[in-house]
Amino acid sequence: MTVSPRPRYTLIVLNLLAKGADPAGVAGPYIVDEGHRVPVLDWLGKAMIPMAQRHHRRQAIRRSLVDDLKARDAMPEDAERGSPADILV
Repeated sequence: MTVSPRPRYTLIVLNLLAKGADPAGVAGPYIVDEGHRVPVLDWLGKAMIPMAQRHHRRQAIRRSLVDDLKARDAMPEDAERGSPADILV
């Protein structure tokens, strides 16, 4: 059995999955979020964004990524949520 080198994050993911589970205790392949069925990975990503935004180093990496995408004119657009720059920064 492989042990995670980052057990704190493993527990965070497991806790999020428990919160997203339906009344029967099942989480997946979709989780109902704001009245919509969302794939588990998308839901987990959205749920973990606030944690990533807390750390100043991660914010610097996101800013660098957005700046690089803009410089290469490679910034994709998402019609429903706006620019990834709005999501990442």
